[in-house]
Amino acid sequence: MQNGKFDSRLALYTKINPDYRGAYAQEEQWELLVKYHGDLKSKEKEIGFLGEYLYGAIAIIWIAYDKIPIFSNLQEVDYIQLPNQISYNLEENKREICLPQNTVIQDMIGNTNVGLTGAGVLVAVIDSGVDYNHADFRKEDGTTRILGIWDQTVDAKELNRNQNGFQYSNPKGFLLGTFFSEEMINAALLQEKKEQQMNLVPSIDLSGHGTHVTGILAGNGNVSNGRYQGVAPQASILVVKLGNPKGLTFPRITRMMEAVDFCIQFAQERQMPIAINLSLGNNAGSHTGEDLPSIFFDQVATQWKNSICVGMGNEGNRGKHVTLNLEEGKTQEINFAIPPGQQGFSMEVWMPYENTMEIWLLAPNGERRQLNVNKDDILLWQNGKQIVGVNFIDASPFQPLQEIYIEWIDVGQGLENGTWTFEMTAKKIVNPRLDMWMQTGGLLLEGTRFSQPTANTSLSAQAATKRLISVGAFDEERNQVAGFSGRGYDRNGIRKPDLVAPGVNIIAPAPNNAYTSKSGTSMATPFVTGAAALLMEWGIVRNQDPYLYGEKLKVCLRKGAKKVSADSIPNPREGYGKLCIADALEEVR
Repeated sequence: MQNGKFDSRLALYTKINPDYRGAYAQEEQWELLVKYHGDLKSKEKEIGFLGEYLYGAIAIIWIAYDKIPIFSNLQEVDYIQLPNQISYNLEENKREICLPQNTVIQDMIGNTNVGLTGAGVLVAVIDSGVDYNHADFRKEDGTTRILGIWDQTVDAKELNRNQNGFQYSNPKGFLLGTFFSEEMINAALLQEKKEQQMNLVPSIDLSGHGTHVTGILAGNGNVSNGRYQGVAPQASILVVKLGNPKGLTFPRITRMMEAVDFCIQFAQERQMPIAINLSLGNNAGSHTGEDLPSIFFDQVATQWKNSICVGMGNEGNRGKHVTLNLEEGKTQEINFAIPPGQQGFSMEVWMPYENTMEIWLLAPNGERRQLNVNKDDILLWQNGKQIVGVNFIDASPFQPLQEIYIEWIDVGQGLENGTWTFEMTAKKIVNPRLDMWMQTGGLLLEGTRFSQPTANTSLSAQAATKRLISVGAFDEERNQVAGFSGRGYDRNGIRKPDLVAPGVNIIAPAPNNAYTSKSGTSMATPFVTGAAALLMEWGIVRNQDPYLYGEKLKVCLRKGAKKVSADSIPNPREGYGKLCIADALEEVR
């Protein structure tokens, strides 16, 4: 069933035992990310699928596996991709957060917001949800500052069976979850008991990640008498809790794409400028901004009056990326370790399509296998405890590079641990750069890493998107960029990150009217999203500059940033420097 319309993972999954297809092994309806043209929606009943149609002729499709060949042959379908999972950019490695003193948000921005509070601006947090009961997200009269919560994990049909007075539904144009309006949240807040609140608005932030991020961005500090106030404490809040009703460990990139599309529509309907926070991402893709999610984010970033901020990720010191400069006629090695207990994971290799390579993979037990014997076929190497699936994907209409997708599939005993080796022999080299990324997130053990990693270009694939504002993490106590912070540039040399912001030991709201300290580019990103909201208030709400959003706002933040190292700027660690709201504001006055 493989054809030129399939991405590498979808092509691989059509060839392997159904039991080894990860989450798709149990799914009756496969979720596909599709680039299309024309009227794809009119084919739903004819073929038998459901679709959501996002901005820029990109759709999310649910379809039975056996109907994919018919669907892929539609002339309206240009390209099909299996969506990868994303994870939160939360740093849990204590090596980088061992200092006892914690960072208070207002100590970071002081009086630099010069009277700006974010009033009149909508800030959207796309994350793990929010504790809407937390007083830091309420007005003085006790009502909510949250204009709505789209919880993608809650089934509206199930809620409507409770008959509690509200009619629940998905957001218009979307198929998953439930939208809880400001009216519903306020009704829940009037209830005395938690159980009664949950009966009306059963949306919970289980990890606390989204609550923390929302607090950094827009908490008003009610619980702490203003001490732990966020950057834009009077902004209106919109929340999307990412997920899947079936409960995958991490949401897919498609959930984030839906959320961004929804948030911009929501803001436009209310004629409010919007700053969107994305404290999550993954390593899937070429890091050139040319994969389908990146194409979508670049396109939707031009709609309405928005600024979208995304974290660089926390892969800077985790050894999940390597760059190799190929030499024609020479055999070079890339070693990586798989520790005991590691289950299945994937890796992507990206290089110019014009190159000609011979690639061998050596297992710890001494077995070796050439990967590209038959260029147009899929290799399935049954090796001891695992199956190694390999797929070579040619350049596509959207991607000039060649991808080699490799997946280690655990057959029940855990992967063979030890040192694995790639032997790369360059036969013909047009461009010498080859990049490899392991998947990111909680599915990899700490010891699963390259032996000689490359720290640069360890940014998330979403941070490589051209129009989004990419944010790295700064350690205030050490006065340096945090070691975990993902580094640029992207593979095409686009200068990333745009800037850095405080991201180590940040105190902000936690569920149940509490506060906690967390670290990561997850925490740095809402500082910049909040700064964007303040500038949009000054420019758009106060009518000082009605065009202060998008690319214009991004370059103002970059120009106002403070250099923090001896290196020339921009550079792959700090971008254009550390966030300085006052100086950014001076640039637009």
